[in-house]
Amino acid sequence: MKRLWLNLLIVLLVLGVLIGQVFFKGGIENLEGFFRGLDFVWLVVALSFMAAYWLLDALNLHMLVKVCDKKHSFKEALVNTMVGAFFLGVTPFSSGGQPAQIYLLSKSGLGPGVSTSVIITKTMSHSIVVFLIALVSVITKGAFYAVRIPGFFTLFLLGFLVSSLVSLTYILAIYKMEIARKLISFIFSLPRKIKILRRFAKYEKKALEEIELYSNSAQLLKNSATVVSSSIALQTLRHILFLSVPYLIYLSVDIPHTESLLAMVAAHSMITIIVLIMPTPGSAGIIEGSGYVFFSLFFEKSLLFPVILVWRMITYYSTIIVGGAVSVLALRKPSGKRETAA
Repeated sequence: MKRLWLNLLIVLLVLGVLIGQVFFKGGIENLEGFFRGLDFVWLVVALSFMAAYWLLDALNLHMLVKVCDKKHSFKEALVNTMVGAFFLGVTPFSSGGQPAQIYLLSKSGLGPGVSTSVIITKTMSHSIVVFLIALVSVITKGAFYAVRIPGFFTLFLLGFLVSSLVSLTYILAIYKMEIARKLISFIFSLPRKIKILRRFAKYEKKALEEIELYSNSAQLLKNSATVVSSSIALQTLRHILFLSVPYLIYLSVDIPHTESLLAMVAAHSMITIIVLIMPTPGSAGIIEGSGYVFFSLFFEKSLLFPVILVWRMITYYSTIIVGGAVSVLALRKPSGKRETAA
């Protein structure tokens, strides 16, 4: 619990710094002008996209659980989704979301093996979608950003490598577990050779344990290709909605609108990939800096900090607020009495 409060403190400090930058860099008059000029209709659309992002994630979870538990309700799936989103946002490397969701599913009466299979199936489909959309983004717009952002390809390739290895490890764990073990051992052998990264090598044992549990529980993937395909389709739709939010903010700002949806979706996709390698809760501090670099290609300098604040409030802090409130209520609720196979 102390670590959770520390992570929340880091998130709030970054928000405080960002708000300070908004006030002191642009000045009160520019800030007032920025907010007066906003077309709030587009911001409402952006918020509705985030709501749809949560609802589609809940629908995905509900669909996967219903394979094993016909009594599972959409409300339970929505609560689980928001709790998972909260813990993803406040833990380093987004590592706390899946355990929280597995705990809630088990608490509702679903067996631990089935709970793990459901959540990891959902996580795997998300990882594959993030990887594929990033691949399309760099193919279509990578050259555009490479000539405008120094070191773009180096940062992107690091994040892209992490994304591709995560997706590959999940797939290997189903069909070639021994290769998956060797891949994890190889990945964690690299930090040991770099002094500043050696502390990350301690996570190897945990990663091996989790992939073993996943391999033993991944019956959904082996036995229901249709359900998994539907999960990937839902993940694709929700991720596109999420990536479109900066473009909706762009449309809300009182400036000439000459940039395309594809350019800004690609930018957001690349930001998402780059920050995968960052250890702070919710990539706090790092993602704002990445946003500053990418969004400087679309907004004049005086608008950057207000735009980043609006972007993070919609895509991140809204999740922390709503997910945090749901988590407090959900984690206090008594366990369910349904019983399913382990």
